[in-house]
Amino acid sequence: MVAPNEHRQLAKGILTNTLGAAAKVSRALFLIAFSRMLGAELFGLYLLAFAIQEVVGKLASLGMEHGIMRLATHLRAQGRADEIRGSVERILMLAVVTSSLVALGLGLSADWISHVFVHKPALGSPLRNFCFGLPAVCSTSILLYAIRPTLDMRYEVYVRSLFEPLLILVLGVAAIRLGLGATGAVFAHNLAAFASLVLALFYFLRLHPQSGRKVPVRWKFLLNTSLPMGGMELLAMFKLRLDLLVIARIMPLASVGIYGAIVEIGNVLRKTRATFDPILMPMAQLLHEQKDRSRLKKNLALAIRWVMIPSFALLGPMLLIPEFFLQFFGESFLDGRTALRIFSVGQLFVVTLGLLEGVLAVTGFAFVTLINSFVLVGANLVLLLWMVPRWGISGAALATTVSFIAVTVWRLLQSRKLLGLWPFERAQYKPLTAFALALAVAVPLTLRRQPLPLLSQLPCLALFLVTFAVALFGLKLEGHDKDVLRGIRSRIRSVWRGAD
Repeated sequence: MVAPNEHRQLAKGILTNTLGAAAKVSRALFLIAFSRMLGAELFGLYLLAFAIQEVVGKLASLGMEHGIMRLATHLRAQGRADEIRGSVERILMLAVVTSSLVALGLGLSADWISHVFVHKPALGSPLRNFCFGLPAVCSTSILLYAIRPTLDMRYEVYVRSLFEPLLILVLGVAAIRLGLGATGAVFAHNLAAFASLVLALFYFLRLHPQSGRKVPVRWKFLLNTSLPMGGMELLAMFKLRLDLLVIARIMPLASVGIYGAIVEIGNVLRKTRATFDPILMPMAQLLHEQKDRSRLKKNLALAIRWVMIPSFALLGPMLLIPEFFLQFFGESFLDGRTALRIFSVGQLFVVTLGLLEGVLAVTGFAFVTLINSFVLVGANLVLLLWMVPRWGISGAALATTVSFIAVTVWRLLQSRKLLGLWPFERAQYKPLTAFALALAVAVPLTLRRQPLPLLSQLPCLALFLVTFAVALFGLKLEGHDKDVLRGIRSRIRSVWRGAD
């Protein structure tokens, strides 16, 4: 059985992270604004610099945010929460040094990367300017992950989902209007990174106002999680950006911009996983420590079933009317319709069964997920080099989707072997059935002409969503679903009344 208290914690985390995921639409807003102001080619240049910075950022952090989350969880479980601040302070100093050195290396190699690696000389300037904000990005992650074991996700939502993206939007639009182009958008990222660091530090110090006893940091304990998780995340981020890098080397910058828009639209679907990951991972870690496999399986199955609902609600329109999403970036981006359809299917596997990746990592099998990531990157690189020259951005989407699905199924089998987890229940057929029915009902409206004009897109979108919702509720909720909904309603009432 799943404990009622876990239902309340899961409901609280789902609600908070759902608000955060919804707020992350602000990232899509600033990207849409930048794409329309810069055009496909300069937008591709900016996205390429952004992608490389994100990959290097994972190298700079060394996974220390995951190590500090596990260390903080361990200290709280042992009743030694007063030691958390002292440990975080020392780890944070190390992170500032290592991330600054990595940023310096990126700055010195920016011209080589732009000329030799991707054959885009104009990339040097924006890439070099991204280096200045790298230490702030890494430090903010460490502070926010140190707060995660409290299971109160508000602070992460405030910093990463609300404050930072909106500040990038405002500063970036102003910088581009001043004629600073792609480099101006980079300046906006850097300024927002340092402002977010200040806000994250404020929240951390409020939760941990005193350093507590002076105790040595358990570096071995920290690094046993940090290094494999850091390596896994580095490979995962490299995998996420590998298709963009291959396209940049083979195709013009305009294609990079179009495919970058496809990835960002797909990431809206991917963000549904972010609704569950931050609350499910520490919960899974605790249940694993308690050797309660039954409750862990129930919580995981419940999370997968619930993440399926918003995922299907987004996947349907991406399959039926991809131009509805692409047209926000501009008319020149409509060439990515087929690629978006293919790419979104792969994202569905990532956000549902992909939850198992984090569960494996936080329950002591981080090296297994690291090996998975190596295989994923290698397989995808081979597929990209074969498919992109033949089919362009559609080939890149297909290569990425095939590799995602293969490795996700592999992780599912590993979870069953290593943890005894097989997170499937009959109740999960309900959202799948509702999705299939809604798709079948809405498909006829997409067969008249391609691409559909806007006035024809809206009825199709409405018909799919209404049919999906009616079918979903017509199939009735499970007992655990009702418990979670009660928890969400309770949380909404307490927020409305000003209670915490």
